Amino acid sequence: MIYCVYETYVSNNWVTGHNFSKHVKRVKTEKEITNPYNDMHDLANYSRAYSEKIWICMDNDNYSDPLLTGYVGFTMIKGQEYMNGMFNYSKPEYSIADVIMLLQYTEGTGPFSDKTDQDMIILGFDFDNNGEIDIIDVQMFLQSI
Repeated sequence: MIYCVYETYVSNNWVTGHNFSKHVKRVKTEKEITNPYNDMHDLANYSRAYSEKIWICMDNDNYSDPLLTGYVGFTMIKGQEYMNGMFNYSKPEYSIADVIMLLQYTEGTGPFSDKTDQDMIILGFDFDNNGEIDIIDVQMFLQSI
């Protein structure tokens, strides 16, 4: 039950309130991933250090506590650093042709035209993490190759 409360708190403060998305999107650093299994365990251990403090605040319905905001923010920022590292660890080799296909997708044409935005997000093409595939994603994709 408490996990659902946590997810609701984050969702309600993702783009409004504490605006966690703004902080996560600013993360440009990355954790160098050398062993995904061990590195994800390290991230879990980092998060675990804050989990009890987060649950205490939530159990007491103390959602306005600045410590809660900080704890949640710290774990999200660290998680994004790991995700940035995982992206580079598992980054396939792309070419300009792939960028063109993504551009075509945004125009409703090309080989991905039968895919939904959700399909494309699952494939990893939502580079700005805004829940949609648009020209910004094409620009970020181009910059990444």
